[in-house]
Amino acid sequence: MPDAGSPPAQARPRPAHTRTRTAAFALLIPLTTPGAGLILYIVGGGCVALGVVGGNVIKTGFQQRYCPPELFGRLSASTAFLNYGTIPVGALLAGVLADRLGLHTALWITTAGVPLAALLLLASPLRSHRDLPAHQLRAYVPTATPAIPATAQ
Repeated sequence: MPDAGSPPAQARPRPAHTRTRTAAFALLIPLTTPGAGLILYIVGGGCVALGVVGGNVIKTGFQQRYCPPELFGRLSASTAFLNYGTIPVGALLAGVLADRLGLHTALWITTAGVPLAALLLLASPLRSHRDLPAHQLRAYVPTATPAIPATAQ
């Protein structure tokens, strides 16, 4: 019999909540100073990394369970393309910001985006979706692809 304080057996993790709980720690990063102030960077960066890793584990586990096996490769490739494809764009924009406004100001702007994204999630209709679906809504039925006609030789 479970303890009174333990969550019910059907409760599932919530990726948005995992990321929003750690997002505010990003604001510690621009407060970093030489010496003992380096602790702020370590705590801020570590908490953000913990939130990203935790959210990614929950998201990937959900995708593996929910996505039909025939589509999982496409889903993984598309997700990787969108995630990793935006890194060069972000690096370029961060460089322009640092060049125009200064490194410290650019650091404040970029790290303020982390908790801002969490606030947008909390203010969106997604907040009312407390749990991930337990099963697929419908089965994936691939359509027949037309055969390629043989060319005349």
